Amino acid sequence: MYEWIKDRCLLEYNAKQERFELDMLTGFYKNRLTMDKPPSGMTVLGQYFIASSVLDDESFAQVIPVQDEEFRAILMEQVAPHFTVVREAGHEGVIESLFLEQLRPESKILFEETKTGILPVIQDLYRHKDMSSHYHGGKRQLIHYPVNLKLLTPYDAPDVQELQTLLRKFYFKSGGESSLMPFGWMFEDSLRNSALLRFLAGFVPYVTMLVDADSNEVVVLRMGENELSYTLELNSAKPQLPRRHNNYLYLDMGIGLVFVVDLAGQPPVVDWKDLRAKQGYYLPEDSDFADFDHETAAPIPEGIGLFFDSDFTKAMVEAVNRELRLINALGGK
Repeated sequence: MYEWIKDRCLLEYNAKQERFELDMLTGFYKNRLTMDKPPSGMTVLGQYFIASSVLDDESFAQVIPVQDEEFRAILMEQVAPHFTVVREAGHEGVIESLFLEQLRPESKILFEETKTGILPVIQDLYRHKDMSSHYHGGKRQLIHYPVNLKLLTPYDAPDVQELQTLLRKFYFKSGGESSLMPFGWMFEDSLRNSALLRFLAGFVPYVTMLVDADSNEVVVLRMGENELSYTLELNSAKPQLPRRHNNYLYLDMGIGLVFVVDLAGQPPVVDWKDLRAKQGYYLPEDSDFADFDHETAAPIPEGIGLFFDSDFTKAMVEAVNRELRLINALGGK
């Protein structure tokens, strides 16, 4: 059993924090395109990309990465006409993705009436229609299982070969990677017969399944032109423990940024929004968090919003309250 799962996984070590360059947040654009012409039919490519909107919610927003103008033209011809709201987004004048919303009612009918070889693949990908079940609400412990695609029975359907060629051309070149989120998948030996995995084996060089260690649910399928690796962060690459400098609490965000909270006059907090005086700063390059001083560091410019996950905000609120209790215990020192 499970001989179709490789017995090793490529592991890489990360010893240094990756820096998030906020300058990359400038120069983005999003334009709405006029889509007056209704779809003239349904293609295999169209079915592949609109499936989640058909099976879940017509208002579900699709985001399709766009590799170049050739792929954009194909998407605009075969996929975009099925939606009433189409936006293109990019950076510095180069298109990067299409945002598709509001599936046309007639497109849902076309999807169901058009019988192609990709439908079993789509039905396998979405084994149930409750996409809300995929939102876990917390961090998962994931196990990486690389698939030995050579041991899978090829998916034989003549009308999907063109789609496989197209996806291979635009997504898996120059080290390209992509991912899919299957619904209703449990990690078991019967997945070797999965229509989706067999379909992917026809054009994707490498596939790795990410499985929830607690529930045994297959959460993500990672796909790449090159062998996929699992990155293990060493302690030096992880956010350091908060530290206090006079009345200021320094919170390491782990991406070359430091959040600073002024504790002077700050009452205990329940929510992150309760903080009265806070400011984000750049951690100077080639410097350590232990040497950070907000008085000499560059602040994050106004107008740039930072979003934190619930685990991070909870930990930071606890750190602020812990320091406030310590200050009170020491008589305000």
